Amino acid sequence: MVKNTFIILLALAGIFFTVFVIVSAFNMPTLTPKEPDTAKLTTTDKEDIVSVGDIADAPQVFDDTEVIVVGEVEAWVTKQAFILEVQDLSIANKGIIVFSEQPFSPPQDTTDAQLGLGDSAIVEVTGTVRELTEQELRDTLGPDLDENEFLKYDDMPILFVRSLDVIEQ
Repeated sequence: MVKNTFIILLALAGIFFTVFVIVSAFNMPTLTPKEPDTAKLTTTDKEDIVSVGDIADAPQVFDDTEVIVVGEVEAWVTKQAFILEVQDLSIANKGIIVFSEQPFSPPQDTTDAQLGLGDSAIVEVTGTVRELTEQELRDTLGPDLDENEFLKYDDMPILFVRSLDVIEQ
């Protein structure tokens, strides 16, 4: 009798365990890159947003065109320029250069709505895409960029900022 009760309890435990594993498998989170919270975007028409990957993949299509992009600041190039990263690893260029005519202020001199020099944030940028010659890019980025640094960026398109909004710090 005790033996039969033990077998029944063991069978029920096995059934519960199996059901738990199956339910857990369907509820597991997926690992996907973090997407910007589009509810915080400042543009009135979110369908106007062009992906950083599309520009990096085919800059000639967007050359001399005003676009709106949303992306994460990956690295700072100069006091006036940073890189927006591309999430798609199949794209040869790793991002686009975002260039402001005015230098960015140090973080302590900015508000939460402004991007400070060296900050990492998700930003919305409106500006004009350009494919520059090597000399034009050198002239734009300035003489402070050494040759090794310049070579990292010389094949990236550049986005000249008209407006920039911080979406998420």
